[in-house]
Amino acid sequence: MKKRFIFGIMASIFMILTAAVSMNAQTDLPWHVVVHDSKGKEVANHSVEIITDVEVTSQAVGFVLTSGQNFAYPITSTFTFEQRAGNGTAIEVINAPKWNVYYNGSSLHFTESVNSVAVYSVSGILVAKVSGNYTDVPVNLAKGIYIVQAGGKTVKLLVSSSGSGAAYAQPTVAESAPQVSYAPASSSPVTLRSANAAVTKQYWNVHYNNTVIAVEIAQVSSFYFTSDNSVVFALVNGSTVQLPNYQTIDFAAQPAQSGSKWNMNMTMKFGGAAYGANSTLPPGQWYTPQYVTAFTASEIICYDVSNQVIRKYPINFIPNYDARVSMIASSSLSLTPGYSYKEDYGGGIYGINFMSLSDGSLVGAAAAQNYSGGSNLIQTTFSIDANDNLKVSFNGGEYTFK
Repeated sequence: MKKRFIFGIMASIFMILTAAVSMNAQTDLPWHVVVHDSKGKEVANHSVEIITDVEVTSQAVGFVLTSGQNFAYPITSTFTFEQRAGNGTAIEVINAPKWNVYYNGSSLHFTESVNSVAVYSVSGILVAKVSGNYTDVPVNLAKGIYIVQAGGKTVKLLVSSSGSGAAYAQPTVAESAPQVSYAPASSSPVTLRSANAAVTKQYWNVHYNNTVIAVEIAQVSSFYFTSDNSVVFALVNGSTVQLPNYQTIDFAAQPAQSGSKWNMNMTMKFGGAAYGANSTLPPGQWYTPQYVTAFTASEIICYDVSNQVIRKYPINFIPNYDARVSMIASSSLSLTPGYSYKEDYGGGIYGINFMSLSDGSLVGAAAAQNYSGGSNLIQTTFSIDANDNLKVSFNGGEYTFK
C-alpha cells in the first residue's frame, strides 16, 4: 500500500491508491473546424483533412480547401474542434429537400421513396445505414439530435420522448428551420473514415514571429482571431494561449519542429499556475502557495511565486492523464514537485494527488475541499512575445520565463 499524505480534516487518514487513469476514447473520425457566429450559432464546419491554409484579415477568417475553395467568415466568429463523420465541408442553407422524414418510435418514415439512407448522431457516430430504396427504415433512436442523409440530401432530425416514453419526432420542415447541406470536396456521400489513425491530422501548427508552435487539436476547446493579427485559443484544461503576429496555420499528423525554446505542447498540457500544499507553513497558509510551470525540450521549470525561486527538473516521466505541475511538502516530506490532479476517492470525498515527476508514483495528496472550487488549478493565460519570452498571467500575478 502507498500512503496518501492528506492535509486538513483528512491529515491522519491513510488510503490505498486507486489509480484511475481517464483516457479519451480514440476513434478514426476526422477532426473538423466548427464555425460559430457572434451569437454562438453553428454556421459551418470543415474537415481539417481538406484545409490547406487559414487566411486572416482584419475583417475575415478564410479557410482554403484542397479543392481551391475559400470559405470566409467574419473576424468576430469563434471556432471549435470536433470529431465528426466525413471529410467534407458543411454549411447552412435553406433549400428544402424533396422529402420530409419523421420518427414514429420504431422506424424512420420518408414522405417519398429515397435511396442510400444513413443516420448519424449529432457527434458524427454512424447509427444506421442501408442501401436500396425505402419509405420506411426500421431503427431504434434514443432521445437526441440526428443527421439523416438520403438520396443526396441531408436534414437534422430531433427525437424527443412522449408522455408514454415512446420516441417520436415532428416531420422535418425546411421552412421552419435551416437544413444542413453537405458538400464534400469529392462527389462521394458523407461516410465514416477508415483511415489509419497514424496519418490522421491531429496537430495544429501555428506559425508566428518566424517560429512555430505545435498544438494538439484535442487540447483545444475553442479559438478565435483578432483584428491585430493574433490568434487566441482556450484549452480544455482552462488555460488560454495568445500568439501575436500570426502568419499561417497548417494541420498535420505530426507536430512541426519549433524554433521556440519552449515546448508549448507540454506547457499547455501540464504547465501553468496551480496551488500547492505545504503543512510546514502556519495552518492558514497550507493551501496558499502558488507555483507556475513551463516546459522546454528537456526541462521542467517551476517558479515558486511566494519565495520567488526558480527550480528546474529533467523531463523523465510524462503522464497520460490530465495534470498540472505543483509542489507539496509536509513534516515528513520536503518540498517536492509533482503532477497534480483531482481524484474521486468515493463517498463524496475528493483529493488532489501529487505524482512524482520522475516515475509517476504517488508522493502525497491534499483534500480537494481545501481549495476554492474544489480544485488547485489556477486559470492561466500564456503569451509569447517577439523575443520568445513566455509570459504567464494568472490570478495573483504574472511571471515571464526568459
